[in-house]
Amino acid sequence: MNTPFLQRLVGVITFKAPIYREIAHDPEALRPAALVVLISSLIAGVAQVLFVPQVGFWGLVAQLVVGILAWLIGSFVVAFIVANLFKGKTDTGEMLRILGHLSVFNVLAIIPCIGGIAGLVLSAAGLVIAIRESAELATDKAIIAAIAVFVVSFVIGLLIGLIFGVGAAGIAVLSQR
Repeated sequence: MNTPFLQRLVGVITFKAPIYREIAHDPEALRPAALVVLISSLIAGVAQVLFVPQVGFWGLVAQLVVGILAWLIGSFVVAFIVANLFKGKTDTGEMLRILGHLSVFNVLAIIPCIGGIAGLVLSAAGLVIAIRESAELATDKAIIAAIAVFVVSFVIGLLIGLIFGVGAAGIAVLSQR
């Protein structure tokens, strides 16, 4: 139950279920999870600046903030859905640990065009394993739970986008007066 950090990352990347279970159940795995989120968000932010130079420094900062918030909110959402709708045996702490490690797939953003899509697909596969292993659900229920998580996350993201989009549009209109 004391697998070294890099071996855990390799286990996550290679979809080793016992590693997912170990991370989820190890309270000491929270700090390394946060580190993975920060580093992967930083790498994704640097890639964004390289590929879209117009975003500049603030694009990098935004990527870091979004990465951290997505991890925190996403972990809560996953734990809530899995525990309440699917009666899984998990909590937000477990999800913070395992989803933090899963953010390693965000580094694929450095690959132009397909990196983001590849990262999303691999993260989705990892999410199913994470749910199955941490919540002790059957694979079919874990797949359905992951789909529910993606739907809820999409709706939350859409609402946040609308709120900030409308707010930004309002600020732009007011600033032109």
